[in-house]
Amino acid sequence: MLKGIHQPRVTAVSLAVGVAIAFSPFLGFHLVLVFILSKIFRLNTILVLLGSLVHNPWTMLGIHLAAIVEGDLLLSGQITSIENFRMFPWRELGLTTMFSRSFWELNGQYLLAIFWPFFFGSLLQSAIFGPLTYHVTIRFLIRNKVPAREGT
Repeated sequence: MLKGIHQPRVTAVSLAVGVAIAFSPFLGFHLVLVFILSKIFRLNTILVLLGSLVHNPWTMLGIHLAAIVEGDLLLSGQITSIENFRMFPWRELGLTTMFSRSFWELNGQYLLAIFWPFFFGSLLQSAIFGPLTYHVTIRFLIRNKVPAREGT
């Protein structure tokens, strides 16, 4: 990262965009967003991808629960959606139940109740952690600038 061919600003923006994607509510589209935004804004695709990997199987539950709580506080000023999250029968959700009309008629209300808090909480996380990543990264790169080698 320090010896990359990109300017520090491009490196910091690339990593920050990846982190913002990681916290975005567009689940299932993170990888697509990585490639599209990298291409449009001429960013380092590898760094955008690395930043997006903040969202992974070990961190996703914490990220999503925090998003729901933050969204609740943002929308209503109180935490109400966690109970709906707990009530949803996650262990019963599988390939057969995912496409079962009766399963969703019984349990769909729980997911609908957490949708907007999750959506807006995730957007808030993206808006906070993307710029924060940029500022931390750019300061790190400027302080640890690697001198250019002669002849390159």
